[in-house]
Amino acid sequence: MASDDVFERTDADAPAAPAVLPDEPAGPAGVSSVLPDAPARREPAPAVTSVAEAFAAADAAAAPVAPPQWRAVSANDLEAQAPFDAPPAAEPTEPAAAPPLRRRNRRTLRATADSPPTGTGLTAPAGAPLAPGAAGAPAPVPAVPETVPPATDTPARLDEPSAAATVVDAAPRPALPTESALLAPPATEELLPEEPASHESASDEPSPADEPSPEAELLALVDEAPPLAALSWVDPATLGTRPSADASTTDPAPDLLPARRRRRGAVAAPLVTAAVLAAGYVGACAVWPLTEVAPVVSAATVEPVPGHELALTWPDVGNAAVGAEGIGAVTSMSSEATPMASIAKLVTSLMILEKAPLAVGEEGPSYDFSYADSVSYWAYRRANESALDVPVGGTLTQRQLLQGILIGSANNYVDRLTTELWGSRDAFVLEVPGWLEAHGLEGITMVDASGIGTGNTATPEAIVKLASLSLANPVIAEIVATQEIELPGAGHVENTNPLLEQPGVVGIKTGALWNSWMAAWNLVTAKNVTIGQTTVTTYVAVLGQPDAESRDRVSETLLREVEASLQSGPSVPAGTRVASVATEWGASADVVTSADATVVLWDRGTAAIDAQYDIEVGLAEGAEVGKLTATGPFNSADVPLTLDSELAGPDLLWRLSHPLKLLGLD
Repeated sequence: MASDDVFERTDADAPAAPAVLPDEPAGPAGVSSVLPDAPARREPAPAVTSVAEAFAAADAAAAPVAPPQWRAVSANDLEAQAPFDAPPAAEPTEPAAAPPLRRRNRRTLRATADSPPTGTGLTAPAGAPLAPGAAGAPAPVPAVPETVPPATDTPARLDEPSAAATVVDAAPRPALPTESALLAPPATEELLPEEPASHESASDEPSPADEPSPEAELLALVDEAPPLAALSWVDPATLGTRPSADASTTDPAPDLLPARRRRRGAVAAPLVTAAVLAAGYVGACAVWPLTEVAPVVSAATVEPVPGHELALTWPDVGNAAVGAEGIGAVTSMSSEATPMASIAKLVTSLMILEKAPLAVGEEGPSYDFSYADSVSYWAYRRANESALDVPVGGTLTQRQLLQGILIGSANNYVDRLTTELWGSRDAFVLEVPGWLEAHGLEGITMVDASGIGTGNTATPEAIVKLASLSLANPVIAEIVATQEIELPGAGHVENTNPLLEQPGVVGIKTGALWNSWMAAWNLVTAKNVTIGQTTVTTYVAVLGQPDAESRDRVSETLLREVEASLQSGPSVPAGTRVASVATEWGASADVVTSADATVVLWDRGTAAIDAQYDIEVGLAEGAEVGKLTATGPFNSADVPLTLDSELAGPDLLWRLSHPLKLLGLD
């Protein structure tokens, strides 16, 4: 049987442990191999069919054995070495299925079943798989019998299969071959099929050509194969590294992760963790609110600018006082009480309206007048008292009577109302002190309702307060601001206050007394002064002037000077520092007023300052942070508060280096 190619098993890319053919010259009588002396009996190894089983069998045979004793034998002596008592090996009745073969090289090996072996020696490890037979052989290599015959001096016939393959170990079992050695093409092995030992020689007749036995094919391969060196696949450099007998030869489990990758992972994991923590720390610090490190605001002392001094020109004679609505204080020339004359009618009018109240525009009850009342009118005139005629057979309302009292200063109208409301003029006078005390009007004395008596006195300060109280009543305020009216019986009546013609003057009452030994011309005037958006009602009381012209002139001068004193400059100028702001990281700014805070002040008075601000970090220059309120006696002013420079927030470096401050723990 011939083939152009050589095949090997496809299920074992690496060769099995090769048989060792000692490369020694033949000894006497045709010695063709070197065989060890009879070794100790071994347990037979099971048949192997794959590389994995070969490695497993090799590991099982790795136990230390005693060094073999070598001697030279001839081919004829092989029969004598077989034991006489070894039982014959069973002939294979039916060949097993041959493993798949694959092409190996182009060399042609020709072998027949009846070709005698020509090898000079053949060895193979116990239990190792046999090399495949000739290419295209249908029968597989028979399994090695499990019975190993004992050593004997009787030579076995070369053409008879021995009970077990004779193993010649040239040295202790070497280390397992490397992967490259397993993948290398194996050398042709000389194999001697095992056959049971027998005292009789096996038949020399070859098997028929059409039914070749596996043993014959193996012998043909051995005969034509070139001689091999023993243990040619063993690397001498690795012999010294052979593991000890008790060392495990099992390959460790494959490493699923390369060592370098594991090392990188071992180093990278802490680095990644540290990077994540660092990133989280940086991110937290970068956005952490600054509630625990809010700016420190230090309020500054704001010194408001005082108002102008009230520079007044007092009259050479008499007395005078000035005041303004809302200040609660009056500046007077002196506190001496002087006759107030008809100014007393203000007290009477207030008491009448409390006794019989009227609303603005309401006429009130009507009073009848007769001829007798007209006669009485002329009696007042003969006594040099101020009086107005009455409608005989007609009526005057309460409102008309009040108009005659406050505009025309009619004494006869005063006596008619007080008698109607109190029953008599004396009863009215008895109630005056209590009423004055109830309204805080100290310094006023009244002996009658009209003020005609010189006993009706008052201080200029009390007159200013009385004027303010009178204008608080809307009915009186409306009447005293009227320059002229038409009354039944009296006709056309002009206001006795000549200053009503001047802008802003709103009243209020004149009073005059004169006789051979005295002259007292009095006037209390109210004027509204507008400063900016604020209107201030000023009062000037002038008493005891020698004539009406002097009275009017002094009153006008004092009104003008009071108005000038109210035209003051800014109470809090723009740019006034109200507070200072400082931060933990060194940023600072001042809180300043962005505009003038101007209020109306009285006689070197100052405004009350109240600043409200809410400052946050990160505001730009000029950012509005609150307001300042300046409050004076007449008005108040609000101005914005701004930052004079940027109040920058902390940079990232400060945040990272001051975590405890951010958390409020430091």
